[in-house]
Amino acid sequence: MSSTEGDYVYQEVNRLSIIDNEKLTGVEVVKLFKYFTKNPNETAEVEKSLRRSPNDEIRLMYLRELLNGKFTVGRLESAGTFDQQRNSHYLNQLHIDHGRLLSAVLNGRQMGSNPIIVGSRPPPNDSLWDRIESQGYDVVVFDRNIENKENKVDMELGASAMDVIWTRDPGIFVLVSGDGDYFPVVKRALNHNWKVETWFWRSGVSGDLTEYSSSFYPLDNYYKYFTYAYGQDPVGKNHILEITDGETVGNWKGEEVMDCFFSLQLFGWWYRKERQIIYLYFDNKSNLKKVKNWMEFKHSDIKVWEMPEIKRRSWVVG
Repeated sequence: MSSTEGDYVYQEVNRLSIIDNEKLTGVEVVKLFKYFTKNPNETAEVEKSLRRSPNDEIRLMYLRELLNGKFTVGRLESAGTFDQQRNSHYLNQLHIDHGRLLSAVLNGRQMGSNPIIVGSRPPPNDSLWDRIESQGYDVVVFDRNIENKENKVDMELGASAMDVIWTRDPGIFVLVSGDGDYFPVVKRALNHNWKVETWFWRSGVSGDLTEYSSSFYPLDNYYKYFTYAYGQDPVGKNHILEITDGETVGNWKGEEVMDCFFSLQLFGWWYRKERQIIYLYFDNKSNLKKVKNWMEFKHSDIKVWEMPEIKRRSWVVG
């Protein structure tokens, strides 16, 4: 990374934190600076993307996608919007089912204490709540928003983690985050004979966490189990299944659809047109047939219809 490249990128991030509309938050600025420090070889490409972006709205969207799974899954699936200027995909329609993420992390193991969430509160229909309740625990959520400052929330998480480390027999401490600010907690857990597992996207995790944790598990390897895309008529997904039949489909929360896609090692994209009608989208007829056969075999009480192929041209952002 040259000093010129670094100067421009850092200056743009600072500028985008003081604009009038949809500006970067202080939390996002800190995380972006950490990302650039950890990935200096990518700064030239970031500068190129920022310079070519036609307006601040696109610049903000690009920078935010660097920080989360929408960028990673978009790249892995070649899905979402393709921007020729940035030569990359980003999947704005990506959703995470936190209950399934927890299930992937546990991998059949039992929890030893209440899980702690910092940041966005999962929606009521997320499978997290049922999965936690089934194990006899509660979710401790520290909401992060404009009024709830970052450092205060992180201190709550650190304090809660230390309570567990100091008061319980050593076991496995699981951190689902890439933020290097949690390294002191990891270090203390290791010093108290705990094994530490860190789970996060490979492109967004701190080097300290990957180096010092007992094990690092990239979410990139598990995303088909706990992520999905939700939205109507996605570009490039011209083959559609319609699933319907009364109260059965109406009572589905998404778990049934995700089980199907994961069982077939496919990434799921769907849209609930009405309470009792769900559309599933595919980029080829072969995968559509696999899902159709699976659904008809597993759920004999529903109706699965193959809809006419959508005829349209793919488009890109220039």
